Amino acid sequence: MKFRSICGMIFFIFGFSSRSMQNLRIGWFGQLQFDYSTDRTGRLTAVVGATSFNGITTYANSPSYDARGRLKGVSYGNGVQMTISTFNNRLQAVDFEVRKGTTPLIKKEFEYYGDGSLKFSDDGIDPKFDRLYRYDFVGRTTQAKSGAPARGDTDNAMNIPYTMNYTHEAFGHITQFSGAYYNTQHTSNYSYDNTNRSPYWSYDAEGNITIDDEASYTVDAAGRLIKTSQFDPDSGLPMAPTRDWFDGNGRLAKRVKNFGSTDPAAGELLSAVVGDGGGLVGDGADGAEIENLRAGERDDTRRAGTGDGRQHDDREN
Repeated sequence: MKFRSICGMIFFIFGFSSRSMQNLRIGWFGQLQFDYSTDRTGRLTAVVGATSFNGITTYANSPSYDARGRLKGVSYGNGVQMTISTFNNRLQAVDFEVRKGTTPLIKKEFEYYGDGSLKFSDDGIDPKFDRLYRYDFVGRTTQAKSGAPARGDTDNAMNIPYTMNYTHEAFGHITQFSGAYYNTQHTSNYSYDNTNRSPYWSYDAEGNITIDDEASYTVDAAGRLIKTSQFDPDSGLPMAPTRDWFDGNGRLAKRVKNFGSTDPAAGELLSAVVGDGGGLVGDGADGAEIENLRAGERDDTRRAGTGDGRQHDDREN
């Protein structure tokens, strides 16, 4: 038995395996318990509550996987289903849908460039969430458009979440990003010294960014980003961070949003826990890919030690 703390609550974890299946139980004393069942390759087969919560005991079942073992469909206990029905010859998702009964909640279709980079994301519910990306010859994002401009059309500025252009220098650092968030124009310029560092940001001894104008960052001894605390755009104060954990093979094992919040309900477990045998139990790293699809495709050019630091994301203001 192992003890883990998530969002200030002590969890206990039981793990055991057999020739045909691995099982993991996660719970906390006097509260709910959840059983994660996987097949012999470590793929999730079901998430079941040992006790009923709000009338639900089965939280996820009937998952299906692609040829690489990545999740392409699952049913949830509240009647919601997630499906990826079509893949291209690179085994990249061409569509993504989350629906309840016959009502779609999220519906996307994707187009890619010849090198596999995401080109266009078509939102089948709200065209304001359409996205277009352009890159330079080394794969750096040069342009990101949303809404009507992503389709080559025009619209009222309040219906266009963002249109952004990015400029890079020879070492890959972003020197400018400019464009608009809805009807607000925005331009930022960046410079770097002869050590490839911005004079406006803070770095650790290895050259990893620890603070910039958007967030503070914590990197572990292996150089992996393990904690990100974004600054509140109004107060400038740091918000509850996103915390990542990795298994012994360096794979993302768990991600908790609002980590350390004084309100336990504010914590959001975004990916699964790694079992004792090192195999991923739950969705894990593949779940993180699905999470990116759920949230809208993000282009995050921030990487530890690069000096880059600009990102756009698809969250509504």
